[in-house]
Amino acid sequence: RLRFGPLRIIILLIINFIRHLDNSIMAKIQLNGKKIIIKPKTTIYELLKRFKLNNKKVAIEHNKIIVPRANYKKKYLRNNDKLEVVHFIGGG
Repeated sequence: RLRFGPLRIIILLIINFIRHLDNSIMAKIQLNGKKIIIKPKTTIYELLKRFKLNNKKVAIEHNKIIVPRANYKKKYLRNNDKLEVVHFIGGG
């Protein structure tokens, strides 16, 4: 039983290291048809700030699902996500 103990520890260390590397890799998403690169664990709200869009004047579709404005700070973007952002303009 003891001879496999160190091997399990090494395997767990390797798995944790790979997870850490995976979190540091940039994510590629599609924003209004254009591919962009973002940092991992970026929220929709942070993306709106990056592009200087007012979160009260936009509607967002994330992977073909409309995201309520209250979830912009909670919704994290992942690799290969697709976002459609529509912003409203007044006029006549």
